[in-house]
Amino acid sequence: MADAPEPSTELVSAPERKPRVPRLATRREHYQAASTSESWQLAKVDGRPRPRPISPSTLREAAYTKETLGCGIYRLGISEEIAERDAEIAAFALHRMDCQRMAGCRERQKAARWRRRKEEKEPLYQVRWLLLPHVEQRPPTPFAEEEPPEPTEPMEVDPDLPPSRPPTPEGWSRSLEKEPTSEGSGKRTPLGDRVMKRLVTRSHNLGEERNWRLTLMRKRTQREKARKVGTVHAIPDSDEVNVAEILFNIKPKEVQAYQAMLRQICRGDSKIDQADLQAVLGEMGFRPRTTPERAVVRQLLSEVDSLEVDFDFLVQRIIPQLRVQLAELRRPGLMQLWTEAEDRSGVLSVEELLAVMQRSGFFPGTQEVVDAVLEVVPGARNFENMEGKLLLDRISVTLPNFRILAPLIQERAECRQRRMGLEIAEELGLDEDARYLWQDNLVDLREAFEQHSEEQLLEASRLPLVFRDTELLPKRRPMQQMLRLMVEARSNGAIELNASA
Repeated sequence: MADAPEPSTELVSAPERKPRVPRLATRREHYQAASTSESWQLAKVDGRPRPRPISPSTLREAAYTKETLGCGIYRLGISEEIAERDAEIAAFALHRMDCQRMAGCRERQKAARWRRRKEEKEPLYQVRWLLLPHVEQRPPTPFAEEEPPEPTEPMEVDPDLPPSRPPTPEGWSRSLEKEPTSEGSGKRTPLGDRVMKRLVTRSHNLGEERNWRLTLMRKRTQREKARKVGTVHAIPDSDEVNVAEILFNIKPKEVQAYQAMLRQICRGDSKIDQADLQAVLGEMGFRPRTTPERAVVRQLLSEVDSLEVDFDFLVQRIIPQLRVQLAELRRPGLMQLWTEAEDRSGVLSVEELLAVMQRSGFFPGTQEVVDAVLEVVPGARNFENMEGKLLLDRISVTLPNFRILAPLIQERAECRQRRMGLEIAEELGLDEDARYLWQDNLVDLREAFEQHSEEQLLEASRLPLVFRDTELLPKRRPMQQMLRLMVEARSNGAIELNASA
């Protein structure tokens, strides 16, 4: 039996002794010093070495090393790359444990909330369970057997009643159901034109039968048009361009009206100071009402370089751009009002157009709306009777025409409102402070005063009615009592418009 080799008695010198390192660093040092054959075994699948996947035990070991031993274990014997990698793994392990802890806390909170809600609803469930036997149980409704309709007896004709509709001619349907329409039934044909001309030009001997046939054909045509037109929610791009071009191009008649209005506002001056441009535009009907509109006006006026602006520059340069941009900003609200008012017919009457303008916050007169319709709607002047009066119920306003009419009517209504307010203020002799305090309420006050007054005098007892119509009446009773005492102290039973203002 061979003797075992004796252990070496040589002592390892101090410089050759390596410092203690964590097991993780030792394993990585061993991995980097592996032979090329082992690296080939790792890379034989896809041709490149794969890094070792991080296992949970490695993460826990790195976290334990980081928390327990600290950074003092990384000495000169460990490379900087391995030390940096160990620190990243330890930080990731701590982050993962924090996430797991937070997730557990959140789940416990959800469970506690669910138990609390269940305990709160438990008495309600108990009450429902106790009341369930006492709820009235209604038997199901028995099935009604169909019975044949009873024969109807012909009604006797009363000689005192008006005559009934004539009998139905052959080939005409009297049913109220919707008649099937063909593909080209809505188009005009020579045969249909001849029939309509013959029916219109025939003598009145047929009487009610002719009127009934005309009404039936008219209703059929209206149904076909409503089916084809439908609801119009958008305009093609060509119409968008046409609307902008029409609003941008000012007619010579409008230029003359703007020039006369500017001469009246400026009182003889031929130029306007740049600081007064916004006030002048407001009196002409271009007063912004929202924040985007005010921003647009400020942007346009900031582009003016000169300190004074003449009338031609204002009419030819500033007003067209302001028209188009204000119309574009107010378009969504007007389109919503159009959709609510056009009742799936695709057109508006003059009365409906006036109502839409009033709902948008502008209050034009009927004559202003009619004048604007005659300017924009083609063929509107043809609807006149034998006396020369315009038939407003025959005029239809389509959506492209509405897109042009709405900005024009709003501009003219605003201008008329401001001019009437200035005239009333000058008539009453109000100073600048009182005029600024009232602003546009002077017109409403004048209308309410004339409605409740007699011979330009208003009784003190009817003054609250004027304040109610103008929405100036205080809502609190002490303020109303104080207003009544002020009126009684300053009047002798009758009030003039100047005193009320």
